[in-house]
Amino acid sequence: RVWTTGLFSASFNAGHFIEEARMCGVIGFFGIEQPVKTAVDLMTALQHRGEQSAGAAFALKDNEFVYERALGLSTELFGRLRRNRFVHDDVRVGVCHLRYATKGARQSLLNAQPLYGRAPWGEFYLCHNGDSPNFDEMRQDLLSRGAVFSTDADSEMLVKYIELLSRERD
Repeated sequence: RVWTTGLFSASFNAGHFIEEARMCGVIGFFGIEQPVKTAVDLMTALQHRGEQSAGAAFALKDNEFVYERALGLSTELFGRLRRNRFVHDDVRVGVCHLRYATKGARQSLLNAQPLYGRAPWGEFYLCHNGDSPNFDEMRQDLLSRGAVFSTDADSEMLVKYIELLSRERD
């Protein structure tokens, strides 16, 4: 009911360490006790996975969402969450993200995740960990199909594909 990205990844070739693979920290959960405290604790533990920005999206029992993002360390996000008045026990599902930028502007709140999307079945929030090696081709495909981008991060392509494909199927 709780998942995170791995705590360390590395590349090896013939048994020799080549480089540490830097990746974002991603946390997801549903149906747990003390969900916001657990998210904060896990983001603190994964802080080394990304220091450019931190974000969280929580689905509440009344089908409302709490969505906060902040530049810098996760402590900036925690301050925003404390100021946002919502009942922590009402959180049903959540995703959190610590950004280690590999594509797009490093210090941009627009590129901070989770990213927001809207489909015929409702709104959604997406966290992504990894690179899209065919970024240019995918972005051109989406632009030719009418997608409008608000970031320069490769993760937004996933949001746009979900939006596009869900509308095509609707």
